[in-house]
Amino acid sequence: MKNSIYVIVTSGGKGLRFKNGKTGKPKQYLMLKGKPVILHSLKVFQNIPEVKGIYISADSEYFSYLHSLSSKHKITKLKALVEGGKTRFESVRNAFNQVNCRLNDIILIHDAARPNISAVDIKSLLKDVRKYSEVIPAVKISDTVKKTDGKLITETIPRDKLWL
Repeated sequence: MKNSIYVIVTSGGKGLRFKNGKTGKPKQYLMLKGKPVILHSLKVFQNIPEVKGIYISADSEYFSYLHSLSSKHKITKLKALVEGGKTRFESVRNAFNQVNCRLNDIILIHDAARPNISAVDIKSLLKDVRKYSEVIPAVKISDTVKKTDGKLITETIPRDKLWL
């Protein structure tokens, strides 16, 4: 039996570290190349035939906006908008509890504020999840990382075992 694929898009973040003072909107709702950041990911998932449903966990004040956005851009795989929680874990759990799936189906969890996911990335993840059961996409870190005592640098952390 073939696994069905479902996607949970977490969109409950307030973007407090981002501090967009001009609009006050979280970064997932800001415009990027003429489209809201979240829409970039939604379109990728919409266009992958194996994806059977998309669930978005978000602050309820954005439900109307997300519904309109999905309708306008033909995101027909959107199954539910789910109230996000106080933490990312709670937001994922709230959406996870709404997914109507079988035991061996696959659920992908994606952050709405990360618009650069591609169909190639997703297909690679699906190949790996079928082999290993659970996977997390990551990239090797290229930045130099320093450890301090609060004031002075005490160590340069080797990058060879660090991933983002």
